[in-house]
Amino acid sequence: MNRNFYPYSRNDAEFMGQMDRWRESHYDNMVCVDYANSTATGLTAAHDGYHLNKEYGRKLIEQFGLWRVIKVVAYSVNQKSYDGRIAVKVKEWAKTQAKYGEGEALKDCVIDGNAGLLDILAKQVMEYHKSLNLFDKTYCTNEQEYKGKVLIMRDDVLTEEYCKPESQLWYATGGFGCGANSRGRAVFVKCLSDGEETRFDREDFVGVIKNECLPDWAKDALKKIKRKEQDNER
Repeated sequence: MNRNFYPYSRNDAEFMGQMDRWRESHYDNMVCVDYANSTATGLTAAHDGYHLNKEYGRKLIEQFGLWRVIKVVAYSVNQKSYDGRIAVKVKEWAKTQAKYGEGEALKDCVIDGNAGLLDILAKQVMEYHKSLNLFDKTYCTNEQEYKGKVLIMRDDVLTEEYCKPESQLWYATGGFGCGANSRGRAVFVKCLSDGEETRFDREDFVGVIKNECLPDWAKDALKKIKRKEQDNER
């Protein structure tokens, strides 16, 4: 099972009229948890009494998808934040990853069992995520106006096949969602890597990338877009 993960909270889903997608994704979250809790396929089964299988995190990701595994593991760590067997860096990571809305049934998404094994699993998942070298909010400016800027797409919005940095950079061409104080959500964008033009919601982006963080290929693509805009204005 590796259906698309729904990256927003239940509150957001209700607001955007996407509860069907949230319910489907939340159900799959629980299936992932059941797998990790199973005596046949879970953490206990992957533990030889001394070590957790080094490939367990990767296998879980292959089975359920990176974003689902990240959220499920993060939810579980947050529920065991009192336990000293979980490293501080893991607890801090989990706080940034698990952002369910108020009233969410967190108990449905908790991996049970030894907190020490959960700590090891979390570190495996964190390492895999880090190896993808994706852009995050540390690459962003404080700018809130999006039109005419290069935006970083949230990594958990990407499907697994497009889970790479070049898929995250989009040039905002317009839409009510470009305005910082607008009630609109639509942002019309062009992908810098392949020129695809489409629409996303403002919530799908982390923010505006810093100029110094733009790769050379993205700078070249941006110049071509700007040049074409200038030609169209003449």
